[in-house]
Amino acid sequence: MLGGKSPNCRIVGVGVHYTNEDEPPQMAAVLQLCVEELCLVYHIAAATKWPKRLTEMLQHEKSVIFAGFNIESDKEKLKLSGMEINPNKFIDIQRKWRVPYTGKEYDSLIDVAATVIHPFYKGMKKKINTQEDYKLWGTSPLQDNLIEYA
Repeated sequence: MLGGKSPNCRIVGVGVHYTNEDEPPQMAAVLQLCVEELCLVYHIAAATKWPKRLTEMLQHEKSVIFAGFNIESDKEKLKLSGMEINPNKFIDIQRKWRVPYTGKEYDSLIDVAATVIHPFYKGMKKKINTQEDYKLWGTSPLQDNLIEYA
């Protein structure tokens, strides 16, 4: 039971990618929501408004717990983009779980994914140019390699 929450809740993984930091204010550009092997990649930067049902789910859904990684910046950028995830239902995995025997104060998302899900994830960062591609999350249409990375 993660964070003392009910075992009847569905865990939804949350990831947020931001607009280019060289063009302030930096805001949320992409929201990814994942359940098991299904992943919704919502391109906030290309949307004109938040879908009503998505807003309801993020803020009021009782049977969902959202789990992210190092979520403080994600919460801040989502708020700047006009959205908040219910803080009582949003858990920071980085603060709740450690990869055994790494000796690190905080593990990276890659460390956790490779340990918990599959070693395949160790190579994910090699699939994109983190210096250049990270500047493109706010551009439309979203590039295929970024969708796959998300």
